[in-house]
Amino acid sequence: MSFLDGNYRLQESQRLEFKEAQAGLPDDIWETYSAFANTEGGEIVLGAHQDKETGVLSLAGVPDAESLVDAFWNDVRNPNKVERDIMLADGVSAITRDGLSIVVITVPHAERGDKPVRVYDKRKKQMVAWVRRGSGDKRASENDLSLMAYDRPLLPTASRSSTMVSTRFAPKHSRGIARSSPRSSPRALG
Repeated sequence: MSFLDGNYRLQESQRLEFKEAQAGLPDDIWETYSAFANTEGGEIVLGAHQDKETGVLSLAGVPDAESLVDAFWNDVRNPNKVERDIMLADGVSAITRDGLSIVVITVPHAERGDKPVRVYDKRKKQMVAWVRRGSGDKRASENDLSLMAYDRPLLPTASRSSTMVSTRFAPKHSRGIARSSPRSSPRALG
């Protein structure tokens, strides 16, 4: 389901989050950015309104979509707010839907070596990783972080295999072990 494609319902899901943005970028946008990056990716739609009593979502629009786009790009590249910028160049769009200005941020799934993607948490005063569970963002547990670390490649495949070959199958004299055999002596070969 993609908001940009017009194939959506006003309902949050594993890959779709709606946020109000009348007064600028919402503070909790970074939790969702981290959560989407550390799970399956997804779309953050700025310009929604959720009725506090019923929980029903509706589109409300944003007053200045271009300013929100600029603010997002500035903040996502700020290492004091976001540990790792994984956004693609075309990942933020200002669109008009039902006559309202809306901003859609498409957060890609982080590659194995880029996880966990952490963002600054004002309450904890440190960088924190988030994950997406259903329609909500949850602080990554120790188990989540362990799985992300486990999934990270140790070394690039070529380097790892060439290191193994060079130490396992190299002649003993090249590994720092002196040999007094006439076969390995340069004079014996001369």
